Amino acid sequence: MSSQLPPELEQRALTLAGDFRATLCEMLGPPRLQFQVFDVRQSNAGPTIAIDGDKATLVVGPNAVSCESTLVSNVAHESVHLHLTDGAFGNASGLEEGFALHFELSLVEQHYGTSERQRHISHLPDTYTTALHDYEYLLTIADDPVVRVLERHGKLTGLSWRDLRHLFPQAGFWVSYRLARRRRMRMG
Repeated sequence: MSSQLPPELEQRALTLAGDFRATLCEMLGPPRLQFQVFDVRQSNAGPTIAIDGDKATLVVGPNAVSCESTLVSNVAHESVHLHLTDGAFGNASGLEEGFALHFELSLVEQHYGTSERQRHISHLPDTYTTALHDYEYLLTIADDPVVRVLERHGKLTGLSWRDLRHLFPQAGFWVSYRLARRRRMRMG
């Protein structure tokens, strides 16, 4: 069950979503599909996105109402998924989740500092921490790994570990396997 955000918080979230969309377009090119974010809601099941036709609702988690850095984090993360989705929903790959985490945490650090970034990392479930570490490892062996994958395959979810090994041979089997794998990240 979700609830409406206070109007000023909803407006802040919608403004953030627009800003993040522009940043992602600059970084990655246009989104795969065009959605209009028309609503932001809060739910204990968030963060996530809900799509109905060409309209999207961003669903933030419970702490986003009381902590601005969490609101920024949730909106940034879900903006990545909204930018990259092909409309086939399900679990994102470790690569897509790792990039979404890196993007959100970079924004948290930029706006609130390194200690706030670390605080967010300390609250991540292990599955997210692994995706983040694997993606950040790619950053040590290749410039703009997401851009390289998108240029070659047009997507981040739905690739095989072999596809990733071909692009990033230094990553090794296990990192490539985890990044390619589609997995339910949050349990419960």
